[in-house]
Amino acid sequence: MSNSLANIKLFCRECRGEYFLGDLHYRCPRCGGALSIKDLEKKDSLQVVEGRGIFRYSRHLTPDVPYTTLGEGRTPLHLIEESGRKLYFKLEYLNPSGSFKDRGAALTIAVAKGLGIKEINEDSSGNAGTAMALYARAFGIKPNIFMPVNAPENKKLLVKLFGGNLILGRDRGEANRLAIEDADKRSVYYVGHVWNPFFIQALKTVAYEVYEEGIQPDEVFVPVGSGGLYLGMYHGFKELYNMGLIGNIPRMHVVEAAGYERVYPAVHGDERYPEETSDLADGLRVPGPPRLNEVLEALGESRGNTYVVNDAEIIKALKKLYKMGLFIEPTSATVYAAYNQVRDEIEKDRIVLMPLTGSGFKALDKVMKVLLKGD
Repeated sequence: MSNSLANIKLFCRECRGEYFLGDLHYRCPRCGGALSIKDLEKKDSLQVVEGRGIFRYSRHLTPDVPYTTLGEGRTPLHLIEESGRKLYFKLEYLNPSGSFKDRGAALTIAVAKGLGIKEINEDSSGNAGTAMALYARAFGIKPNIFMPVNAPENKKLLVKLFGGNLILGRDRGEANRLAIEDADKRSVYYVGHVWNPFFIQALKTVAYEVYEEGIQPDEVFVPVGSGGLYLGMYHGFKELYNMGLIGNIPRMHVVEAAGYERVYPAVHGDERYPEETSDLADGLRVPGPPRLNEVLEALGESRGNTYVVNDAEIIKALKKLYKMGLFIEPTSATVYAAYNQVRDEIEKDRIVLMPLTGSGFKALDKVMKVLLKGD
């Protein structure tokens, strides 16, 4: 199994360089670009197999990997009817470690296990780190998790509780640098989720599940830091469209937080909130997302828009979602905040989908500060 995995080819969209997975390049050694999986087999129907988690869609993911599920996926769709519109919230915060990142971690760790990897490095603002720590330890791989010192305390605590070796950097950028430098120095496999193509492949399963629930959204609002969830969901819906299972690819809208704007300036030429930096949307702190061009391409192809929200908008959205019984971290509220910016511009017969990405337990300190302020 490890040999067949090692021979999977990766390619760089920028310079068209090709490499074997077994070489363990996390990015293109020639130009530094992000790598994608080459020659993925296209299916003409949605094929599912027996089992739990994202691996029931294994025929649409990387083949021949070990079974590493902890029950991730199959998260509920929660319907709220508001002002004559149907809003579907995908409750990704109900995954095993409390975020959608469990989908990506399950497949990434499966690949690492299939390659015979014994130790990994990951850098994260929080959720990916907790997910990688949980899955790696559960399946016999040592996880070294590099996080910024100002990451939410509960996320740092969870990394430790899940058995991760926690290393703190001054900020998100330094955490990234330390993880890569340490991996190079000690020949450890750097799985960095903002680069890892398998992580993104796993996130296609969100779209598959929505389809299997009988829902075809018209508008999808997705929080974007590195863009992994956005790209995963886009590719999932595009595959469903190419299979003839849905009539159109939904409009995929990018949602960013003030101070962490990458897509919005690329589209509009300037920042929406140049004087503000969100303290609440810590999950969207990603310096220099490597797949920005891919996000922009998907944005154009899906006819989506790009939105930026600030902390005042996040607080308002978070409070309203809590009244609906949705126990999420502030980063998750960004999608509802963006929807509220354009709610009256969306026709009432349109179906809106919003993934709620992380649990309120992951950032309980921030949640309590917001909620205790009152209305």
